[in-house]
Amino acid sequence: MTDTEITIKTPTLTDEMSKGIEDLQSWAATVAVTNEDERAAAMECGKSAKDRKSSIVAWFKPSKSAAHAAHKAISAQEKSLTDALDVIMGAAKKAIIGYDQEQEAIRLAAQRKQQAEAEEAARKERLRLEKAAEKLKTPELKEQRLEEAAMVTPVLVDVVPVVKREGESTSVIWYAEVVDEDLVPREHLIVDAQALNKLAVATKGKIKIPGVEFRTKKQLALR
Repeated sequence: MTDTEITIKTPTLTDEMSKGIEDLQSWAATVAVTNEDERAAAMECGKSAKDRKSSIVAWFKPSKSAAHAAHKAISAQEKSLTDALDVIMGAAKKAIIGYDQEQEAIRLAAQRKQQAEAEEAARKERLRLEKAAEKLKTPELKEQRLEEAAMVTPVLVDVVPVVKREGESTSVIWYAEVVDEDLVPREHLIVDAQALNKLAVATKGKIKIPGVEFRTKKQLALR
């Protein structure tokens, strides 16, 4: 992979560009319109701010475009490599998890088998003691032998789990999957406000939707 040198020239903000903005900010913080003259003055200041904004946006545009193009190119190169590595990591993890699950299934099957054998051995031992108790003549010895039989319990078997290697860890990740949207409680539903706003513009509020009110607000354009 070859190194690519990208130089982005950062524009320097001049005094001429920022001149008067602080004064306009102070004016905007306390502006009030109570008569026609003040209205005309406010309109003039608004137009002035709009023109200044347009010129500043135009002045910064070449540098922003160059920076955006550079970022896009760098990100594309990065993504082409990281996407390939993500596929490789995914394949490795999938194979390892599949193997570990298979080994865990084998381990659990062996544990169930050994546990069943232990329970069967305990059952046979209890039966032997109970038969032996039946042959005893004295009630005391018979009761003692039956107590011994009742105390026989199977050994709990625990097969050694799959060994985890150094530098890896396995965790359980919970996630939600919607299987029936009609049964999802209301508190877990998200209102699509953007789609509703588009409907408001398209229908001018003539459409009726339960729980929604289409309203208007004034917007002043400066030309």
